[in-house]
Amino acid sequence: MNPLKKDELAQMNRDYFQSLEQQGLVEVAVNLHKNLIEQGERLKHNSSNKRSVRIKKFWGLWEYKPRWGLTKRAWLMLLFASILTGLITLTQIHPFLAVSEPIEADALIIEGWADDPVVAGAMAEFERGNYQLILTTGSPLGKGSYLSQYKTLAELAAATLIALQVPPELIVAIPTPPVKIDRTAASAQAVKQWLSQANFKIRRVNIYSYDAHTRRSWWIFKRILEPEVKVGAIAHPSLDYDSKKWFTSSAGVRAILSETIAYLYARFIWQG
Repeated sequence: MNPLKKDELAQMNRDYFQSLEQQGLVEVAVNLHKNLIEQGERLKHNSSNKRSVRIKKFWGLWEYKPRWGLTKRAWLMLLFASILTGLITLTQIHPFLAVSEPIEADALIIEGWADDPVVAGAMAEFERGNYQLILTTGSPLGKGSYLSQYKTLAELAAATLIALQVPPELIVAIPTPPVKIDRTAASAQAVKQWLSQANFKIRRVNIYSYDAHTRRSWWIFKRILEPEVKVGAIAHPSLDYDSKKWFTSSAGVRAILSETIAYLYARFIWQG
């Protein structure tokens, strides 16, 4: 049966159907039903053909085929979300990495690789707080060990604190064993071993680190020392760039990018 034309359908108004006998109504209904089925099959076939259309050119190296894609509204929403994410990252990533969440602690831990102004900042924090001891960590010197009486960064940081008038009896240098990777974790393990053998109990410590490195150090020390020893964190301000405008400085960009990657590695990949 051929599809009904527009003029034929236009004639099928109320008066037309009222003029038909019962048998005629049945025949018209059957014809309309068949016509609808044919139209549906034709639409299904056409839709299937559209989905399967493929045009190849250049000896089959270039192919066109219909596909779903984002609308202009979707692209605008994606652009807005990207801009918003970028703004949040620019303003919040540094405070996240350079975290300061100190606790009332028995001991202060300073990472010995930090520069002298950071060690001086740790001394000032030690004097402000009600600490019993200040612990220094650090691996063997990579350069100058043949010329120096101090063979590790832990010993060098301890000597610096003594030069800053911190009483020697309040300082404990805890050298980190020589390792090629995971030096912060090795330092935390060395501290844990020393705490387990100490003559007095230390239940709470603050880790004093430098700028964007602090989040990673805090997380690693917490993972290794807790729950036996609770760990807080204090970040020394950056010496190389304005922390609020880190993205305007090459030193800031390098620090944030490298520490973000290192933190994500420690947080989600490292199995120590």
